[in-house]
Amino acid sequence: MNRRTVFHLVASLSLFTTIGCSHLGFGPTFRMEAEETLTLSAGDVATLNVRTHNGAVTAAGSDDTDGQFVVHVTKRGRAWTQEGAEQALEAIEVTTERRGDTQTLSWRWQSPRQYGWGASVAFNIQTPRDVAIGARTHNGRLTVTDIVGDCELSTHNGSIHLASQSRNVNVQTHNGGIRVASAPEEFRAVTHNGTIRAELRGEHNVTGDVRTHNGSVTLVMNPAASANFDCGAHNGGIHSKLNLSNIDVSRRKLTGRFGDATGALRINTHNGSITLSSAE
Repeated sequence: MNRRTVFHLVASLSLFTTIGCSHLGFGPTFRMEAEETLTLSAGDVATLNVRTHNGAVTAAGSDDTDGQFVVHVTKRGRAWTQEGAEQALEAIEVTTERRGDTQTLSWRWQSPRQYGWGASVAFNIQTPRDVAIGARTHNGRLTVTDIVGDCELSTHNGSIHLASQSRNVNVQTHNGGIRVASAPEEFRAVTHNGTIRAELRGEHNVTGDVRTHNGSVTLVMNPAASANFDCGAHNGGIHSKLNLSNIDVSRRKLTGRFGDATGALRINTHNGSITLSSAE
């Protein structure tokens, strides 16, 4: 593994309000930033897992990686003082772990975390296209492009954008929209607050679960694909431009078969509409 760190120590001073049970105060926050580049062997790696808490994850597949993962990391430490922010940044350690055919990227505090310290660690990765990607953050967006391997992406506060040829797609957020252009056979996309737009480009049967609570769902199918749709919208309409057979329609439900389908593709929203259409 090769590792190179470039420090861009930029202290940003901001004012914010903290409201306690009986206290209203103002205080400064200092933030320090550094960039780090790692090069890891991708030989015999089937799955790349990326784990962070505060920070975005971006992964782009390429045929020109020379059998390596090239990882650009942006680390940010913050604290109440500039010295504290420098110490927080210094304590952020990027970690790598290889178990069998799985490579994991993450980070940890390499010294005990002090009161007032905060951290954000973002990963930007160039990877071989055939590697499966598993990315998880809590506060940050997830962007994965040009991947052939399976994709499992999860965030709590952030959007998800996937453009791939993956056959197995599982993406989930709580507060954020989801946009997918892929070719899955098994497809799961779930958010609580956000819209979902999916372009399913494969020429095969699609099963899975597409679900949001507050937001619309738009699904664009390859005309050569197939799916058994089971759609429900509590407060919103369901609109289909597909040539469906075995249709059963009510005010809040639509079921129907597109092509020679097996299994079910369930689509549900509570507050929003559902639109089904063909790529042609």
